[in-house]
Order: sequence, then C-alpha cells, then structure tokens
Amino acid sequence: MSRSIHAAQGESLPYNHHLHQFLTFLKHERGFADATIVNRERSLNPFLGWLVAQDVPLSTVSPVTITKYFTNAVAGRWKRTTISFHVYSLRSFFRYASSRGWCAAGIAESIDAPRVYTHENLPQGPAWEDVKKLVTSVNGTSPVQIRSRCAILLCSVYGLRVGEVCCLRLEDIDWAEERISVRRPKQRKAQTYPLTTEVGNALLRYMKEVRPRCPHREVLLTLRRPYRPVSVGALSTMTRKLQKRLGLKLKRYGSHVLRHACATHLLAQGLTLKEVGDHLGHMSVAATRIYAKVDLVGLREVAALDVRPLVDCIQQCEQSAAPFYRIGEIQALRDVGNLGLGGVA
Repeated sequence: MSRSIHAAQGESLPYNHHLHQFLTFLKHERGFADATIVNRERSLNPFLGWLVAQDVPLSTVSPVTITKYFTNAVAGRWKRTTISFHVYSLRSFFRYASSRGWCAAGIAESIDAPRVYTHENLPQGPAWEDVKKLVTSVNGTSPVQIRSRCAILLCSVYGLRVGEVCCLRLEDIDWAEERISVRRPKQRKAQTYPLTTEVGNALLRYMKEVRPRCPHREVLLTLRRPYRPVSVGALSTMTRKLQKRLGLKLKRYGSHVLRHACATHLLAQGLTLKEVGDHLGHMSVAATRIYAKVDLVGLREVAALDVRPLVDCIQQCEQSAAPFYRIGEIQALRDVGNLGLGGVA
C-alpha cells in the first residue's frame, strides 16, 4: 500500500539533493531567471514526492512510471496547459539526470505533452474601468492598503510583472530626475520609465508612513517582523482577494492580469504594437502581437470595413495586360467581399 506523499516529504531528502543540483545547473549553467527556477522546483517537487510514496527509486524510473504518475496522480485535476508545463519540467530534469547517470537514458524523449494550440488562451485582463475600481479600492489609510496601492499601480501603469515589482529596490527610484528603473530578468537588462505623479505619490507615502526601517533594499517589504521582501505569491494573492471582493468577473485573477489590461488599454489608445512592446519590455513584436487579438473594438472596426471597392479595383486589374494576382486568388477575394462583413460582431 502506497504511503501518502505528505508523509514521504521527510524521506525525499535524497531526491531533494538531486533537485538542488539540477536547479543550480539551471541557474549557473543555463542562466535561468530566479522566477523560472522557482517554478521548476514547484513543478518537480510533487513528482519526486510521489516517487518516494510509491517506493520507486529514481534509478528505476521508466516511461511507464511517468505515464502512471500522470494518469493516477494528476488526472482530472490539472488542465492541459498545466500538464504541459510539468512535462517540460520533467523533460529538462531527466535530460540532466541522464547525463549524471541517475536514471536510464531516453526517458526525457519519451514524455509526451498534451497538444496546446497557439493562442489557445489569449491574455484577458480586466477592463480598464475595473482597473480603476481596483486602484480606488486601495485608497485608504491602513498600512496594507498603502502598500497594496503601490503594487497595483506599478503593475497597471507600467505593465510590470509581479516579480519585477518584488525586485524593485530603493536605488531604482530617482526622485530628482523623476525616473524609475526596472530590472527585466528575462532580458537581463534594466528599463527606465518616467515616474508618474500618481505612482510617485503612492511610493512616497509608503516610504514615509509604512515602510519599516531595515537593511533590506527592496522597496516593498512585509509589515511584520522579521521584515523581508514581499514575495510574488503574497502580492498575487493580495490582488486576487481584492478583485474578488469587488465582485469583478474575470477569467483569471491576480497581479499578472493587470499587465494584460495595461497592454490592451494602450492598444485601444492608439499606440502601435512596437510602442506597447517597448513599454512592456518585450524583445520582439511577436510577443506583443497576441494582444491585437483581444482588441475587440479594433476587430469589430476591421470587420465593418466595406471591401467591395477593393474587389472592383482588382476586377479592373484582371483586365490589364499584367495582372498581379495568381489564378484562384481573385475569386477568393471576391468571396470575401461578398460576405458583407459589416454584420460580423
């Protein structure tokens, strides 16, 4: 009879040693960001605990073992996207484990991930009016509200990732020049923004009235001893609770949806994909292009375009000496023009 995973945690120390070596490899050899390493650890811990609970040594793990884990331990509890992420973590771990001789070769290549379609889950943040409601809800005088207002404004105004908010340090705020520098772990560089009046006032109030005096240089700290930097999980949980308390109906809750809301709002205000991508710290416009798919107002405007004049123009081109459309394309475009796209919502 299998022992519970919870009971096996204390016995998983040998695997914890393997896990520690793997995470060290990711950090120093692969250069992974700290947040990515934390996610890898969280993803692998349940599997390693399950191995101990099932009395399966790491050296004897086979593709059948992996299949049993996904069909028995997590079936029906995880979404396909979650399973896919765990598969990537296991593949990475077993490639490293195989190179160290901890397990048989070829296990990583045998782990199949469920199919996840491109743009299957479009980033859907709250409407900008809901973001305003959220900011207004933390306009009180309690230390928690004052600190929460800083975090929410940083995520909403600058579109920062919650990890970037947690890593913000005192020296990153230039009060004289009214600028704020943000470390981008993914790009391994810093990005400078103008310090807006609202964000600056919120930070200044927090510094004067709430932030405890301690050696830590991070801006956002816990409010109780021992003082330490606020964690990513704590900020996300705080935002999620506020959103639900306001009764906001969102597909997803938490701090990261504020980044999506910022991007969508900037697009709606007429900024280009390149400008929005620069604001969010994207390295390529491809990472920003997905937000164009959730600009429903813009999509409706495109759908309402009357393309029949374009079809008439192409018909005239057909009669010219050098038509520039290949055979078959002109009829396809006629079909599009005849759809009457103005009725598509």
